[in-house]
Amino acid sequence: ESLRTRGYAVVDGAVGRSHAEGFRQEIAALKEQKVMYPNATHVVDRAGGKQWLFKDHIFEWDTAHPGWASTKDLIPSLDSLATDGQLRSLLNGAMPELNLVSQTMKIQHNEGSGGCFPVHYDTDAGLDTRTLTAILYLNDGWTSGDGGEI
Repeated sequence: ESLRTRGYAVVDGAVGRSHAEGFRQEIAALKEQKVMYPNATHVVDRAGGKQWLFKDHIFEWDTAHPGWASTKDLIPSLDSLATDGQLRSLLNGAMPELNLVSQTMKIQHNEGSGGCFPVHYDTDAGLDTRTLTAILYLNDGWTSGDGGEI
């Protein structure tokens, strides 16, 4: 109901500790193998041109990357999460107006040291068809004083 009325919903402990630890280990393997690349956000200027804003200390890996398939053995749990359509089906059942027809996953790792995301929009109708963003935070030992809240 929160998603419908407030435009967002927070579900603490959505995947459980053991799954979260497994996801963290797989992300560590991506980092160790130097698969993840620096995060950059495209910003559309007034003339319609695209500029890239790189964020220090933030790295990512994306299902849209042509190399994703070559890492499936390294990240089996994350790959399974990326291809599992259950959340999309549940959301479509609860909110048919969303009409969610596809999904992608972006894995991001923030090394700290001031790495952060400025206020931004997660989509631009001129660039993609995203209508919903789900974020799974895996920070072990995080407390509210650490920052990073949505």
